Amino acid sequence: MWNEKSKERFWRGYVRQTENYEPRTIKALRGMFKKQKSEALGELKHAVNRDHKLINTRKAKEDYAKTVTPILTAVILNAAKAGANLVEPENPHKQDIPPVASSVALNWLRTRIGWAAELISEETASFLAQELAAGFAAGESMDEIAKRITDTFDFFNEARAQRIARTEIMSASNQGALQGYSESGVVEQVEFYAALDERTCDMCSDMHGETFDIDDAPPLPDSTHPNCRCVYIPIVE
Repeated sequence: MWNEKSKERFWRGYVRQTENYEPRTIKALRGMFKKQKSEALGELKHAVNRDHKLINTRKAKEDYAKTVTPILTAVILNAAKAGANLVEPENPHKQDIPPVASSVALNWLRTRIGWAAELISEETASFLAQELAAGFAAGESMDEIAKRITDTFDFFNEARAQRIARTEIMSASNQGALQGYSESGVVEQVEFYAALDERTCDMCSDMHGETFDIDDAPPLPDSTHPNCRCVYIPIVE
């Protein structure tokens, strides 16, 4: 089914499809960070020491889940459908998305979003706490500390929003594709295909071409790194 050229074409097409979701996700994350920025600057007015909490992490977790769930749901279900269609395109009796594939994929996604919500929210709180502590330690005015907070959210809006979007979209897409391959009934193994260009890390290069039983394939990009663009290719005999 595959040769090196077709594998590369598959990878390029796969990444292109996932990139279509990035602008919407980045925009949604920026909107979330904008609200958190207002909250943090409002709380800063009441800060009397370096230990003041600038954001409510419980609310931040809820906001993250609300922000990304609709987008990542579309990502994972479309990937499951595409995965099943890739390996069984001629089956006229196959449903668009097998019920089991849909259920397993969505259960996985709920867990993933919950995990990411906690990690991202705690990371946000940590960034802000560091800047608040540094401002107090330097004897800065509230205006100077407010600039620190603003600069932090400027970073969130650019590099961090892109990193979160790319990582979570690829994670959901790869998991959905694995579920689609599995539900086809004709795929027992997958091959790790690395993004072979100047941005490829040594870890991914070393894994390139490695095969896994489909039930044992490590989640991507969890097993590699944030911003990973590597994928699994189904092995069909």
